Amino acid sequence: MLIDKTTKALSGLVPEDIGKSVEDVLITCRVVLYRQEGKSFQAFVCDNDISCSSNLALQFTPGVTYKVSGKIGEFRGKAQLTVTAAEHIKNDDFAYSVRVNFLVGFFEDKGITKRMADKIVTQFGEGFVEKLMNCPDDVAIAVKGLSQEKANAVGEELVINKKGYKRYLDLMMAGLSAKQAKECDRKLDITPDDIIKNPFCLTVLDSFTFEDCDVISGGKDIYPLDKFRVYGAIKSVLNKLHAGTSSTYFEVPEVENAVRKMVVATGAGKDITAMFPSAFEDGCSLASENGTVSVYRFDNNKCIGCSVRDEGARIALKPASRKRSNASSERSLSSHLTSSLRRLLMNLRRNVVLFWMGSRRRRSAFVCTARSQS
Repeated sequence: MLIDKTTKALSGLVPEDIGKSVEDVLITCRVVLYRQEGKSFQAFVCDNDISCSSNLALQFTPGVTYKVSGKIGEFRGKAQLTVTAAEHIKNDDFAYSVRVNFLVGFFEDKGITKRMADKIVTQFGEGFVEKLMNCPDDVAIAVKGLSQEKANAVGEELVINKKGYKRYLDLMMAGLSAKQAKECDRKLDITPDDIIKNPFCLTVLDSFTFEDCDVISGGKDIYPLDKFRVYGAIKSVLNKLHAGTSSTYFEVPEVENAVRKMVVATGAGKDITAMFPSAFEDGCSLASENGTVSVYRFDNNKCIGCSVRDEGARIALKPASRKRSNASSERSLSSHLTSSLRRLLMNLRRNVVLFWMGSRRRRSAFVCTARSQS
């Protein structure tokens, strides 16, 4: 095993390294071989033919460099690095892919394809936005298949909303997709720097789930009981409970236990475990302030707001905040209704045809009988 003293890049794994550990070394993902559906297990190959596996929530992406720690194990007689901690390093490959995704994500409706975006970014690098704004005709000449009309349309759009698109690009550099960057329009005080420091600040937006923020964090060492992280877990738990049951509210202990399992890792220190109840209260307070969650109890048949520690306290997501979790079930219902309607129409058409054929046979039989009698 070799670790470059300057770059900390890992290379040269051999069977003799099995059992050793590495800390804060750099690897660059090249090919993802396997990603288990619905779970976090991934198998991938990095530069220098290093075989790796991971059970982290972070999804490893080809072309991106990561700072990782882990242990070297054995797989089919060869050394394989099992990654136990990771965060992505924003290298040139990452920036390149973000710029391409920015063009496709925001200007596909103006005719910018992935192939065109690749050529624009390759040709003009980090200055591609300025080039499109100031000299769109030059971009059209340099990129085969890109008409002057399309280049001008993109350039004009960038000029009209220069500040907005700069923010979108900066948000994508912080780890967001184009769609997620657009969602941040609803809370303009969240900056790219805020997201880099703590991606869980995005949980105040209904469209961002705990799982979304966990992926965006890229394996960063976020304090487990950070109030935004706990708040995101509360939303996630309540969304799942509401989607999986017909209940309109839940008892606080049920929700608190599910949130604890989500945010407190197995084997966490006693201090983290002891501080969780207070962190849960802070998360519920933030949820109430943000208008996402209701905490209430009944007193003399009247519903009143209360603390999560009050006797008889109930907790529920407000209906507007359940929209995202219900979207999939609504699509499923729509699909079911569409299929049922299609079957109904097919049966109706078949019955009409059979009726027509039966009527025709009856008419033929009547004509034949009349002729024979005559």
